[in-house]
Amino acid sequence: MEGLDEAAAGGRGEAAGLLHAVEGPRPGGGVSGMKRGERHIPLRSCVVCGKKKAKGDLLRIVANPEASVEVDDTGSLPGRGAYVCRDGGCARGSLKRGRIEFALRRRLTDRDWVKVLSSTEALADDPAGHV
Repeated sequence: MEGLDEAAAGGRGEAAGLLHAVEGPRPGGGVSGMKRGERHIPLRSCVVCGKKKAKGDLLRIVANPEASVEVDDTGSLPGRGAYVCRDGGCARGSLKRGRIEFALRRRLTDRDWVKVLSSTEALADDPAGHV
């Protein structure tokens, strides 16, 4: 690898150390910027408004391997998921079938679509935010 500097060759020599020296250590002392004891909070995007929120603040619509679509209140069912704001604002009237189909990469049957709509509308009417 003659002619290439060590950083371009994938090494961790002087060039990599120089970058760290210029930036300085990250806040909190760790490499990731998180302090010890802090838990990582996964972020997801609402398919309606596009806002990034904590995964727990969003409702998950899941296309499971058995070819059905359902609302996953726990956020842990297997399958491809699409997220909608749990507060009900995005679930009420703004939810579009084509957007959900695109996010799930699957066509929705009329029965699945009615199930998704009724679940998200029930969520919008429930002040506790649970289906």
